[in-house]
Amino acid sequence: MICKELFLPMTFKGTNIKIHTLIYGPIDAKKQVLCLHGFASSGKVGYENIAKNMKDYNLVAIDWIGYGKSSKPLRKQDTYDEDYMLAFLKLFILAAIKKNILRKKFNILATSMSGIAVALGHEWLDKYVEKIVLVNPAGFDRRINIKFSLLLVNPLIRREKFRRRISNRIMKGELFGWKEDQKKRLVALLDSDEFKVYLRSVKSAIRPRGRIRNTHRCRTPEKIRTPILMIVSSKDTLFRRQGYIMVAKRCKWKTVRIKYNDHALLIYKPKDVAEATKKFL
Repeated sequence: MICKELFLPMTFKGTNIKIHTLIYGPIDAKKQVLCLHGFASSGKVGYENIAKNMKDYNLVAIDWIGYGKSSKPLRKQDTYDEDYMLAFLKLFILAAIKKNILRKKFNILATSMSGIAVALGHEWLDKYVEKIVLVNPAGFDRRINIKFSLLLVNPLIRREKFRRRISNRIMKGELFGWKEDQKKRLVALLDSDEFKVYLRSVKSAIRPRGRIRNTHRCRTPEKIRTPILMIVSSKDTLFRRQGYIMVAKRCKWKTVRIKYNDHALLIYKPKDVAEATKKFL
């Protein structure tokens, strides 16, 4: 299914890194889409099944810095906050255009926390991006699941306690619908540098009582000029109030609601996400 797999070398904040990049579909396809996964995921986990349903499109799916097979710098200056991730995204886009991985005009398909960089960087991205598809995105909401935020952000909860809780949930079958390889990835993640990256990024974005920090929200979404489609779950377990739907209505963005009671639409409803995306693009 993968046409090409490569590691794009870059120098970011004074260190040499490599960004794992998967290229799906025909190189000469009419439409190209840069695919940005949610945090604690990867390009392959997020978009492999999407690509199977978008065979006539050229999809460029990356592992964010700190995730998947990409480099995971963990120096003091590697904050993984909104400015850090946006700076990385800009650098990657310019490097990928120079290497002819990305075209001078492309589309973006972004999910969950990757929506933050897209939302905050919309003025810069407008030069390069034709259309944007957001799937249950962060960057437009104020609140998330309180239990989730307390579990990850509360300094009293140690990583080993968190690991036990997740492992117990898997053992009890509470992570319904998850495939065995995804469960194994989650357990392995808890002992890796990737989890340290994830904690840094989450703590920079989320307050313990389930509020998104103002630094991680697009305060003036109505100023975004790029056409936007927002694909949302009928019930989102992470963004329970789904305030991003109200933003979409206010800005008159196109919205598609998919019947599913969870946050991870890319993984569990790839065909529906792909169909909605193709109609919009």
